[in-house]
Amino acid sequence: MNLKTKISALQVLKKLQYITFFSVCAVILLSQIYNCLLKYFSVPTYISSYITDQNKAEFPEITFCKNGNGYKPEVLKQNGIEEATQYSGQKNHTWISTNSTVSPQSLFKTATYSVSDLIESFYIRTINADSSGTFGFNPPIDRSD
Repeated sequence: MNLKTKISALQVLKKLQYITFFSVCAVILLSQIYNCLLKYFSVPTYISSYITDQNKAEFPEITFCKNGNGYKPEVLKQNGIEEATQYSGQKNHTWISTNSTVSPQSLFKTATYSVSDLIESFYIRTINADSSGTFGFNPPIDRSD
């Protein structure tokens, strides 16, 4: 076998190797896309929510924040803090009240908005399935407060 024939054979082998590698990767990619689409279009899709004590929460799943300032300005002023940026700004963190009877935890609890301050109303809708596997929505759960 002469040198030109060996070079040609190696070039064909290189192209065949490239095509094989590309084909395997393409098949893997297409199967992953197919599996993702199957999972995406399967029913039902739902969101699970629960409320837990902040001290017991490992990481918040959802956080409700007041649009704008996150602290009650009247409570901060009562505790000797003129503006919210003085309480928790980027440069200054005055987390302590001028009133020595108020702990930092108590100040935080009274200065931040409660859930009822942020949310006027809500409803919960749940999903159920009958014996044939058909999904439907249950009527909203009434709020008991």
